[in-house]
Amino acid sequence: MIDFTQFKETQVQAIGYLSMPNKAGMSFDDIAERCGVSVRQLHRWRTEPEFKQAIVEQSLNNVKDEIPDVLSAHKKQATKGNVKAIELFYKLFGLLVEKQEIEQNVSNKDKDNEDIDKEINELRNLIDESKGD
Repeated sequence: MIDFTQFKETQVQAIGYLSMPNKAGMSFDDIAERCGVSVRQLHRWRTEPEFKQAIVEQSLNNVKDEIPDVLSAHKKQATKGNVKAIELFYKLFGLLVEKQEIEQNVSNKDKDNEDIDKEINELRNLIDESKGD
């Protein structure tokens, strides 16, 4: 949880506007003007990790009262057989995790200097041949 007391009053105002859906219909210029800061300052704040996190937390706080209704509607869609709704429902509760596997094949063949020199010469020959074309 972000401690909002670490922010200036103007930052808290900006966080309030930026956390609203569609920035409460305002542009960054409008928000900066209402907060009494420059647009440049507003953009600087938006690069700070704590400021970003505060916007996320405030955004979640803004919609927390609607979450039960959204979950209920989502559950209805899932029980109707909506595959995407079922998948999202499982993901939401950690019952389905997307997993990606990466396989890396590495040759364990140790090369001595002679083998490396041979490869270098082969590459040089290929380069010379391509220059001749």
